[in-house]
Amino acid sequence: MKRLFISGTDTGVGKTLVSALLCKSLLEDGHKVAYYKPVQTGSEEVDGELISIDTEFVKSICSENLRIIPSLMFKLPASPHLAAECESQVIDIEQILQTAKAVEDVDYLVIEGAGGLAVPITHDCDMAQLCARLEAELVVVARPNLGTLNHTFLTIDYAEKHSLTPLIVISGASTEPDIIERDNIKMISQKSGDRLIACVPQVEALDTEDFSGVSVPQVKFDL
Repeated sequence: MKRLFISGTDTGVGKTLVSALLCKSLLEDGHKVAYYKPVQTGSEEVDGELISIDTEFVKSICSENLRIIPSLMFKLPASPHLAAECESQVIDIEQILQTAKAVEDVDYLVIEGAGGLAVPITHDCDMAQLCARLEAELVVVARPNLGTLNHTFLTIDYAEKHSLTPLIVISGASTEPDIIERDNIKMISQKSGDRLIACVPQVEALDTEDFSGVSVPQVKFDL
């Protein structure tokens, strides 16, 4: 089994969309796939039960063949360490590792992080450290527009400090990119050692909790 850890250059950059499209692409290629978001903050309460909006979106995009691994869920839309503290809970990194490593009978486990690589899960472990301990391949989601080079280059450098060599996905790409976007994509590809594996176009209506009208593109990932 291969583990793919999806992180990003910032919050809201498109990690969940990329996770869903990656799972969908792998399933369509005939692979057995599981999706796992270890910690979901900003969970919604429905009929007295917390649900993961990100997981629900991924499920809505993929076939029922996708296996879902349950998340730890917190209401506060904040960094995991703070969300857990506000609910007087303790996040057990060892339990997260055991849960991921116990997944069997799949070809790929797609693991979605929260925020960027330096986001703390606990005071002793951030997303980059979790990815390294999971021995997962890192996939960094970056945006294509003005300001992305600083965020993306810092993310790549931080990953490399943790002995991670990231694959890159550009999310929110324009159908008719201007000179800035074209150059940004070229520079990011060069900085990553030509490890750009996909460009995902902008998808409308992802800012709602009703995914019924969302139309997602067909994207192939060069893994």
